[in-house]
Amino acid sequence: MSPAEFEYAVAELCREDGCTRVQAVGGAGDLGADVVAYTPDGSKVVVQCKQYRSKVTSPDLQRFAGTVFDIHRADVAVLLTTGTVTTPAARLTKAAGIEIVHADRLDRWADGRDRPPWHQSRAPLPTEGGP
Repeated sequence: MSPAEFEYAVAELCREDGCTRVQAVGGAGDLGADVVAYTPDGSKVVVQCKQYRSKVTSPDLQRFAGTVFDIHRADVAVLLTTGTVTTPAARLTKAAGIEIVHADRLDRWADGRDRPPWHQSRAPLPTEGGP
């Protein structure tokens, strides 16, 4: 599957999970926004697709983090990879508020065994001293 076909497949998956105004916008000059969609409640989701066999690294995440909220005005940022993520990159996703979807989670989402990533990103944060 080509990178463009992969982005279109991710866009279709977003549509199947209720998103509207879904666009696969990847390509040169996309500034990290490969798919843009709106959830049923109107939140803007921006997805960067990394069709990698290798690991996604901190510099990959730093570039996405530098554009996804300030330029693309995302409510939910998702980095989706067919590979895995380095430990420093995983730490950065938490600090930057980016939801990561790796190959296993992508398979579960596509098969309906996992919720879309915009649901996980809205989970309440644990409070200090309580559940």
